[in-house]
Amino acid sequence: MHIPAYLTLSRHSIYFFRYPLPKSVHSPGVTKDIKLSLHTRDSKRALQTARLLAYVGDIMVNKATQSGMSYAEIRSVLHQHFSTLLRKHGDRIASQGQLDTLRAQALSAGRDLGFAIEEEEEIATTKEFIAKHKLPISEGTPEFATFRKEFDKAYRAYCAKALAVNAEYDGYTFEAIETHPIKAESSPCTAITLSDLADRYVQERVKGGNWTDKTEREYKAMFTRLTAILGDERDCRALTVVDGRKVKEVLGSSNKSNVRKAIDAKETTHKAASFYSDTLHAKTVNKHLATYGSLFKWATANGYATANIFEGLTIKVAKKSEHVRTAFSPEQISRMVSELTENTSGLVRKDYQKWGPLLGIFTGARLNEIAQLTPDDVRQIDGIWCFDINEQEEGKHLKNKASSRIVPVHSKLISFGLLDYVTAMKKTGRGRLLHELTYDQNNGYGRNLGRWFNDKFLGKLGLKDTQHVFHSLRHTMVTELKHANVQDAMLKAIIGHAQVGVAENHYFGKGYKPEQLSNAIELTHINPL
Repeated sequence: MHIPAYLTLSRHSIYFFRYPLPKSVHSPGVTKDIKLSLHTRDSKRALQTARLLAYVGDIMVNKATQSGMSYAEIRSVLHQHFSTLLRKHGDRIASQGQLDTLRAQALSAGRDLGFAIEEEEEIATTKEFIAKHKLPISEGTPEFATFRKEFDKAYRAYCAKALAVNAEYDGYTFEAIETHPIKAESSPCTAITLSDLADRYVQERVKGGNWTDKTEREYKAMFTRLTAILGDERDCRALTVVDGRKVKEVLGSSNKSNVRKAIDAKETTHKAASFYSDTLHAKTVNKHLATYGSLFKWATANGYATANIFEGLTIKVAKKSEHVRTAFSPEQISRMVSELTENTSGLVRKDYQKWGPLLGIFTGARLNEIAQLTPDDVRQIDGIWCFDINEQEEGKHLKNKASSRIVPVHSKLISFGLLDYVTAMKKTGRGRLLHELTYDQNNGYGRNLGRWFNDKFLGKLGLKDTQHVFHSLRHTMVTELKHANVQDAMLKAIIGHAQVGVAENHYFGKGYKPEQLSNAIELTHINPL
């Protein structure tokens, strides 16, 4: 078998993939090639993987060499660079006194003449700046010419402002004495690494009770991806819109599963993005960018960053391309109820496969709210059998405060034998009503129920499509309540949505009586069979 140049064999007989980067994308201090272990001694398998990696590598390199910087991005980088210099300049004057004559003359010459050096020296200075900040600009491109022009313009402006700051100390006005910071830590922005920034943001959100455990895990995972792309120890003040765009590009070329694997292995998402072309959906990329935007908005407000580098970077997604969840029709509900209670096709083999969908149909509760119910959560209140949806036991989690509620048991569920089933679960000592379901840290108890319903059950009944999933049962209950002219506030009480208005939020703390809610529930699914 012919072994290509990009496939090498280690002394332990493990195949490695080596991909040399072209000079056009080289940066000082960065490796000039990519080397990855293929974790195999099988030459055929290694060759197949290496060919795929080389193909993806070519695509990514072509994209990198074609990319540049917009005019706005160039100005943003220069603005931040010279703003930092000006801040240090002001601190130095406040600490050590006004500039000496030589320094002042140098600034004056810069203000009037710019760099005023030979073209070769000016090009060398520009290239040095681009390399230091790892900007995606190559010599000979239109961006390079623009950058030279803007660099000189920014330098002149800096010199003028620096002279003005120095001139503030020429005399005393006694009208409004402005104090200048002396210590570096008193500057507008406090130095903080990217990983520390994310930790502080998470801690504040958790302390304020804004997130559930699941939300906290999701945000931490997204911040782990961010630090994997930009580096764990980057100073947030040094980050620019170029870094924000880099994150967007890496996420856009990253594989759904390999991003997480790469982070677990402490590799960068650049490596993860090289494996497959099955990239993250635009909505997922936008979710990450919006999360990072929230982080830097908070960082800017708290003095840890100078700007939100992710502002305006989200991808515009056409609404027609999104999958809209819709309610099931009464005929579809009848087919499902018939199959769940009579089991003519033999699909229902476990308790959760029968009762999980039935509870979804007749309560409109969320998947995990149903999956985590215990036998004790089905109880009588004022003589009405109800589901007590709460998070009082360990492992229970609700979406928000409004999710904790009482939902009366529909008479149809009682006729199907729900109360007998609950009694049986209590006698056998089952901890949960749908006892076969196992707990997943990221998805709670509902994962297997959702998969079975969406794939097997709906598929067997010919109802599977992009618009109908388990959550559509919730849409169906909302539709039924609206068709029954149930008032909006009562509908929200049943579904678990936050109330709107002073009266509902502050003066109606105990909510509706079970009898009132039961009367509304009984107006739904009148003829499900």
